[in-house]
This record gives sequence, C-alpha cells and structure tokens, in this order.
Amino acid sequence: MFGLQVLGLAAGFITHVMLARLMGDPGQYGWVAVGQNVAQILAALVAFGIPMVIMRRASQLSATGEHQAILALRRLGSAALMRTTGLVLVPALILAAGAYFWPSGGTGEIVLVLVLALLAAPFLALSRLYTGFSRTYGWFGLSVAPDRLWRPLLVLLLALFQWWLWPPLVAAQALLAFVVASVVVALSMGFVTGRRQRARASVQPGPGNDVAFTGSLWRVSAVFGAQSILDVVVRRSDVILVGLMVGPASAGIYFAASRIAELLSMPSAAVGTVIAPRYARRRQMNDHHGLQRLVTLSAHASFWPTLAGVVLMFWLGEWVLAWFGEEFRAGTEILALLLLARLVLASAGRLQALLNMAGAEQSVLRLQIGTAILNLFLLLILIPWYGAVGAALAHLLVWTTWVVVGSLITRRQLGIRPGILGMLWRPTHE
Repeated sequence: MFGLQVLGLAAGFITHVMLARLMGDPGQYGWVAVGQNVAQILAALVAFGIPMVIMRRASQLSATGEHQAILALRRLGSAALMRTTGLVLVPALILAAGAYFWPSGGTGEIVLVLVLALLAAPFLALSRLYTGFSRTYGWFGLSVAPDRLWRPLLVLLLALFQWWLWPPLVAAQALLAFVVASVVVALSMGFVTGRRQRARASVQPGPGNDVAFTGSLWRVSAVFGAQSILDVVVRRSDVILVGLMVGPASAGIYFAASRIAELLSMPSAAVGTVIAPRYARRRQMNDHHGLQRLVTLSAHASFWPTLAGVVLMFWLGEWVLAWFGEEFRAGTEILALLLLARLVLASAGRLQALLNMAGAEQSVLRLQIGTAILNLFLLLILIPWYGAVGAALAHLLVWTTWVVVGSLITRRQLGIRPGILGMLWRPTHE
C-alpha cells in the first residue's frame, strides 16, 4: 500500500508538471488550478458527509458479517448522492448561465471553468463513496489507486492527445480531461467494488436490512457533511482567492508550490488509509492505553518522514519549481511556507480521524467553523498586501491554530495526548 501511495503522488505530480509544460503559460495553468479546486469544493457539497457516515456504519456491519446490509448501504448511498447532486448542481448551473449572459466583460473563461467543475463534482463524490467501501473491506489498493493513480494518469493521456491535435494545450482542454477522467474512474470503481461486494454477500449473506440507520442517515451525515465542506473550503479556497484577487498566473505558481508540498503528505496519507478503522476498534474495546500508543505511533510515522522531506525541499525547492517552467521559480517563498504548514500538520498525527471515530464530531465541527472563519479572514487581509505569499502565510497560521486547538480538544475530551510526544505522559482516563 505504501508503494501505491508513492506511485499515486508521483503520478499526480508528474501530471501537473506536464500540464504546466504543455500550456507554457502560468495563467492558463492557474485556471486549471482554480477549476480543480472549485470541483473539489462542489464535490464536498454533493457528498454531504454521506461517504464518511456510510463507511463508519459499514465497518461496524463488516465486523458482524452483515454483508447484505452493507450492500443495501451501497444502494442507499448512491441514491442519496443522486439527490444531493440535483440540489447542489442545478442552482449552480443556473447561476453559471446567468453569469455568462450578464453584460460584463471577461466572465466567459470563468464561467467555462465553473461549468467544467460542476460536471466533475458528482463523479468525484461518487468515487469517495466507493473508496469508503474499499477501506471497509481492506481493499487498500482499490481505495488508493483510482484517485491517486488512475485519474491523474488518465488526465495526462487525454491532455497529451488534445495537445497533439490542437497545440498548445489550454485550460479548458485540461479541465475537460479532468472531467472525463473523473467519470471513467467513478464508473470503473462502481463496477469493481459492486462485483466484489455482491460476491462477498453471496458467500456470507447475513441480514439485509438496516432500517434504524436508514432513518438517521441525513441527520448523522449533516455533521460530517459540514465538517467535510468546511475542511475542503479551508484547504482549497487559497488557490481560488489568489486566482480571483491577484490573477490566474499567481494562482498557477501558488498551485505548483502546493503540488510540491503535497508530496510530503505521503506519510500522513499512508497512515490515514489504515489507521481510522483501528482507532474505532480501540475505542470500542475501551483500550485506552492501546489507543494512546496507536495515536503516538501514527504521529511518529507521519512526522519523521515529513521532516526529512521538508529539509530536502528547502534545499531543492527552486529547482523543482522550475520543472513547471522558469516563471514558477517565483514561488520559492510560497513553497517554504507551505512546507512548514505540512510539517506542523504531520506533528499531530491524524487528529480529525481520531476525534471522528471517537464520536467527537460536534467538537470537530466547531473547530472547523472557527478555522474556516479564521482562514477567510486571514486570506482577505493578507492576499491584498502580500499576494500569493500572503495566502501561504495564512495557510501556515490556520493549520498551526488547527493543530494547537485540536490537540487541546483531544486531551480534554478523550484523555489522549496526540503528537510525537504523546507517550511521555500517562493517559488521564484509566
């Protein structure tokens, strides 16, 4: 699985380097950055926390062998996502059409980016649902490869084909490739996971109904949905606001730096893929000391490889930025701040996964609301003064605040000390 994480991050990074090179213009690449980030925010709106809630329930049913009930959850989740797709995308398309026909210059490209993002969003949300089922059954390859490996490679192949036919590549073509890749990946995941789930259910049928959960789906998912939406807004709004307030060229440079910094998410992502269900099991077994050990070990597994990567990128960062194009060397300061933010996050381990699996969703939601407000405030203050560097500084300050406050909540509510020094203190709940 770790090797697959490495391949996936490498594929995503190489894809974006090639897109920037094929375009030869930070401005065009900036529109791609804005479009993909808008698509991820819209996907969070469509998902509305449903994949997370269903994955948690599926993990519980899997432990008792109720595979027919898990298959019913799949149908329930798919139907729920169809409803949220209509509720979110129909008004958004109407707004996009209104913006296009409104007599104001320069909106055509923005509207095209928005429409392509709208087309990708429901398929991104559907992929998250299938990823949740893959994690439940321990199909870690299927939970990682489609999003991390298949989609970026397919985007690259489609972009190269369009560039070969109509050079140079422009933002609309790259985003169209992203839409097609998202559709193909979602449908492929649906076919593969569906076949595997039906095979499992036929061998170990078990009960087929989960009436109590069906009735509470929307109520429970509202909390997780708000969390997910706020989280993705905090993570994605910086690129969008840089593009709107400074310009697409600055957004392109900022996004290139963020892609490099994202390479250092590999240790945390690898840990997170397997750790969340184990948090839940330890909590359910009331194994407090075991949970503390697991939290501390996950923090170490995330922090030390990330620290090594940060040191390396401080040394090689400008050279790596130049892979996107010579104009991207201007993102050196941005990259340094984003690397520090990545290190701060890694030092705390998987805080949000721990709190969610321990049933502290309301606390996470309040923290997310405060973080989102702080993020918007800092971006609106710092971007006009410092441009894209100000957005990176806001990113660092916001995630430092998240780690500090999240650690305090974890200590107070769970009696667990997160981070690499967690085992130096005795747990407070015996």
